[in-house]
Amino acid sequence: MNSAAGEQTSGSSEQLAQTGGARQHTDLPSLLAQILECSQETSAPTPDHPSLPLLQQVASRYPNAEISLQPIATELVQTVIPPFRGMRPTDYAAMILQVARSLWDDPESRRRLGEFWSGLHRSIQRGG
Repeated sequence: MNSAAGEQTSGSSEQLAQTGGARQHTDLPSLLAQILECSQETSAPTPDHPSLPLLQQVASRYPNAEISLQPIATELVQTVIPPFRGMRPTDYAAMILQVARSLWDDPESRRRLGEFWSGLHRSIQRGG
């Protein structure tokens, strides 16, 4: 990750130490690392995956669009990561953008996102 993320991580660690280890919503780099780790362990949603209809709705809103960071990647991420209880809307929006940007900035993740996006459009054309 970049140095800005490293700086945020150390700031978050200090913040956790100051609060006696209580997890803060501002610990986004750690959360992002967990999300990225999980995304590498799982494959794209299968036809019976509960998120597939919602992801297809995103694709339906942009029928001829190429994959992009905004609005497409951010909407896909928002579809699969719901807000955490008690999370402020501004923190949620920042988290979604950070996750989407991290996926977008990594060439392999961007390639996979593009393939996933194309697959969503194909699944809509097939009728499900």
